[in-house]
Amino acid sequence: HPWLLPGFIDCHTHLVYGGNRAEEFEMRLQGASYVDIAQRGGGIKGTVEKTRRSDENTLLHTAIKRAKRLCEEGVTTIEVKSGYGLDLDTEVRMLRVAKSLEQHLPV
Repeated sequence: HPWLLPGFIDCHTHLVYGGNRAEEFEMRLQGASYVDIAQRGGGIKGTVEKTRRSDENTLLHTAIKRAKRLCEEGVTTIEVKSGYGLDLDTEVRMLRVAKSLEQHLPV
């Protein structure tokens, strides 16, 4: 018999940002501290810089990819947080991208 489950809600996700932090995750697994990662240009500061350099189309493309993965896992509602811009222009760009996601996905 098929299962019927409610859609999941992701009520706090930073979905719109530049770059990715996969390398940092690997560094953490190898024992690097957050200070070590930051000194190598990673961490939040690195993400802020990559986000500021990313145009709206790039941010949208990567956000759609991340959101599709959430949808595949059963998420139907996403509350997107901004915060990696840390300046007005970048934050507004990020919020435009977040708002436009509903035009591309059923969320």
